[in-house]
Amino acid sequence: MLAGCKKRPIAESPEEHGKLNEISANLETAFGNRALPSVDEAPSLAARLRRWVDFRDCAVKTYVARRREAERARDKGYARPTHHASIGDETVEECAVQAAVTKDAPRYCERLEVDFRRDDGEPPLAALRCWDTRARVLGRPQECPLLWLPNGPVGRNAECLAMARRDASLCVFAPSTARCRALVSGQPDLCQDAPENCRPALAYWEGLIPAREGPALFEAAALRLAPATPETKPDAPGGLHFHLRFLSDQKRQDGIQERFQVQAPLDALGISWPTTAAPAPAGRPPQDPRWPHDHSEQFPREVAARTADVAFLGERISLRFGFQPAGQLTGVLPLRPPGPAAPATLVVLLADPTNGKRLLCQPAPETQGSVSFKAAPPSAGGFVTGSIDATGFSCDDGSTARLVGTFRLAITNVR
Repeated sequence: MLAGCKKRPIAESPEEHGKLNEISANLETAFGNRALPSVDEAPSLAARLRRWVDFRDCAVKTYVARRREAERARDKGYARPTHHASIGDETVEECAVQAAVTKDAPRYCERLEVDFRRDDGEPPLAALRCWDTRARVLGRPQECPLLWLPNGPVGRNAECLAMARRDASLCVFAPSTARCRALVSGQPDLCQDAPENCRPALAYWEGLIPAREGPALFEAAALRLAPATPETKPDAPGGLHFHLRFLSDQKRQDGIQERFQVQAPLDALGISWPTTAAPAPAGRPPQDPRWPHDHSEQFPREVAARTADVAFLGERISLRFGFQPAGQLTGVLPLRPPGPAAPATLVVLLADPTNGKRLLCQPAPETQGSVSFKAAPPSAGGFVTGSIDATGFSCDDGSTARLVGTFRLAITNVR
């Protein structure tokens, strides 16, 4: 133990409101202006957990190591990335996460939620990381945080689910399938086709994810992308799909009605199935300049919590489709313009990169159409099948179309 650490006692079990903030301030007061010896922080979480003694020991050693790291970065002329206001706050987050895992004590995550809550009332990143880490290490997919996913839907991060279940079959729905598979399997060779952050992440999680015992949640054949054909049935076995065909309301002289087709990518076809008691997601809905709608208005938090969503953003075609099952496992819902009161809605955006023009298509008040769905079973590993049929589907170039489509989606988790 470093000299001086006993002058500022640190509670082993922070339970009082503001206690973590107090610990952070005490660390800055006790060590902020002192010359400190070199203390290295283990790069892997497993090594940090093995060294765990108590909160006091973790706080002192972590603070010293991170302040020394910040000094080295400053001496080399670059800013050290952090989302905290101080090294004391960083330290408290790290030690709370370690305590939440080693002691199997969710109260540390709850304390981070309260003491580090942002001015806008949103849960802090520190708390989300705490729940995410517990889920991955302790094998509890239900603790993966409920978030706004990058393209707009509400759900749980597929990489977190895959690691928590020790099941790489979920990795097809992750932002990087290769990175996800590398982390679940612990195989560095898989990082060759992954983003640059794959190997550092692999080093961080090394030794914490045991091999899976038992069958995977999904069979490989069920997670293939089914080809788009006019004959595709909603419950067609052997693959996932979300197919839409836009047909002109009036036949051309050559008899061709089809204007365009949409096929959602595979990684957009895993959904979080909502229950009637689904909690609200953490954070704010994502904003993307390619998307014309403000998600906070079209899908406010309480609506997004109870909506089953498919969404993707592409260079040429972007789409968001959502419906509210309202506790039902099968049903037929009217297709309505996007908004909080819509039982089901669909928005498609087509972009022409040659002239920068965009074509926005969505239900209008006069649109007649419905979405049918069936969830079987309504649990992780199940599937949602259904169809879409509408007339008078409106595009902002003044045209209307008939819309027909089918979908088969994988349920990755239930909320």
